[in-house]
Amino acid sequence: MTDTELLVQIREGDGEAFVVLIDRYRDMLWRNAQYYAANKHDADEIVQETIFRAYVSIYKLREPERFAAWLRSILFHYALALLKKKKRVVVSEKAVQHHIQSENILYDERLYIQEALGKLEDKYRRVIVLKYFQDFTLQQIADMLRCPLGTVKTRVHHALRLLQQSLAEPKESKVERKLYAMKQHLKNKALSLFPIPDFYELFIEDYAEEAQGGRAVFSWKNPADEEEYIWIELDADEKLIDFTRSIQRSTTGSSLSVEQLRQEGLRFVEEHYPKAAHTFVAEPIKEQGDVYRFSYVQKAMDLPLSMTGFTVGVERDGSIQSFHYYGYAERVIQPQVLADKEEVKRQYLEQLEITLTIESIIEEIYEPADGKVHLVYEFAPLPAYPAEHKKLKAHVYEEGKTDEYMPLPSMAASEIAKQESASVETLIGLTPAYRKIRESDLGEVLGIVWRANEAREIPDRSIDSFFKERTENTVKARVDKETGHLHSFIWFEKRTGELSLSDEECRKKALQFLYTLFPQADAFFQLLKRAEETHQEETCVLFTFRIVHAGVPLRSGFASISVNRTNGYIERYIGPDIEPQQLRSVNAVPKISREQAMELFHSAFDLKLQWSKEYEENGESYYQLVYAPDFPSLPGELRFIEAHTGQMIFTKY
Repeated sequence: MTDTELLVQIREGDGEAFVVLIDRYRDMLWRNAQYYAANKHDADEIVQETIFRAYVSIYKLREPERFAAWLRSILFHYALALLKKKKRVVVSEKAVQHHIQSENILYDERLYIQEALGKLEDKYRRVIVLKYFQDFTLQQIADMLRCPLGTVKTRVHHALRLLQQSLAEPKESKVERKLYAMKQHLKNKALSLFPIPDFYELFIEDYAEEAQGGRAVFSWKNPADEEEYIWIELDADEKLIDFTRSIQRSTTGSSLSVEQLRQEGLRFVEEHYPKAAHTFVAEPIKEQGDVYRFSYVQKAMDLPLSMTGFTVGVERDGSIQSFHYYGYAERVIQPQVLADKEEVKRQYLEQLEITLTIESIIEEIYEPADGKVHLVYEFAPLPAYPAEHKKLKAHVYEEGKTDEYMPLPSMAASEIAKQESASVETLIGLTPAYRKIRESDLGEVLGIVWRANEAREIPDRSIDSFFKERTENTVKARVDKETGHLHSFIWFEKRTGELSLSDEECRKKALQFLYTLFPQADAFFQLLKRAEETHQEETCVLFTFRIVHAGVPLRSGFASISVNRTNGYIERYIGPDIEPQQLRSVNAVPKISREQAMELFHSAFDLKLQWSKEYEENGESYYQLVYAPDFPSLPGELRFIEAHTGQMIFTKY
């Protein structure tokens, strides 16, 4: 199923489709978050923040085929939020089979243990894996398998006796020791690669069998300062895939030259991948603070293939700060005949759409930027064109259906709650049973989390379980630090009632809430017309609004409100990125015509050949050559033309 098909299901209320879609990009999110974040802790929070924002604002995505780019832009926008995290531990059953192949166990022992485990019935093998490889207690196993505690004890005892007989061990304790030894092998391998300070604590131990054939992740941190950490990731063959440690806060001694730093980095790479430096081609050096990053990539037709080769980060004193190995791309499909560049450019420009809109030009994303709201011409981004000649005619951009909005009905003052008399907790609908468990500084807003009850201990200690534990039965909100204005919130606790509200009754609830936050809502907001009524069996009804100023819609001026039809409560609210009062200074009449803006775009626009990583339905990847938009005279991609001055505004990333 394609991304577009999943997005259709998501907009129809299919939550599972969102999980499937995000899983496709989880690795991409993690890699990008690590690039922008100062440490692994921050990267985790950035990923969570991105997924949350994508979930609550998926309706804003106007171009489904641009989902990946849209997701990356969300991640970048919130990557400055530096938050802390805690993670837990898991080792999967596949890890057991991997341990059996380890070199620390004699060949005969590996063979016998593998054979013995294979002979066990599922009910016996399952309890052995849960107890000795995932560290569950007998009571936890009983709860998971929904059987009496005595039954679990009997199965464990019987399974150990069967293993004892198969392995001809004189005592059951020897079997247990072998099982534990297999589990510890990957951890010991990680420990052997790098010196870990004695006072560091292991806080991540995760084995993801789905990730590219198996990945083991280990991370240690300084219990007195979570900013100090070491991260190690191994593949199923025990090869180092990723190493990152916190950047040293102070360095002693003299700094090495750039060439000396390169040699230090290559010596490190040589230890783990002896032929890598000769297999891949050096890219330009990047200086990031006190770290120099040396990247080597695979090339085809003298063009780099993204996410190939390796990158190594070296501090000024020569110490290795980070390393990641991407590897070699096997499937690189070279075009037989290149499409004519000018013909591709003509088709591209014919399909180019230009829209007059209003946007906040913030310096984190755009350049030049002043943080103010501007009237701009926006150029809708189009996907890259396949460079293969025979594919050119088939590559046609399909326009999406245009959404239709209508004015808001006026609402009597008696129906609107006074915001100044309503606290954030009251607006969200929290009861005294909920207590604040976390508050984080996210820049201009505070992120606040409430929970009614303490989080239950989840026996599965994987990274995914950590996310679940942090979210389950919580309420999360974002509040403006200066004004206390509610930006957004979402309930992660299932709430049901005895009501059965119609769509119209839910619409009135949504309007009341919007008018409570924005008493003059009818002067700014429009309501998205619904194509059809929501099915009565669907618990929540979603309403989407946009801000319009003098007939010009805001690019980031959307709001959404989800109403629970069984109790009339607001389950989710996400407000506009731009407050309506900011629009008073914006002149909505452009001085630059649409034709002039298009001419400016043409003057800067060109095409370039580059390799694009594509994915088949079965998850297999390959590279194909494409023509991608290029703006050689600008440092980034052209996104807007300022409608009063004609100034070009481009992205930084």
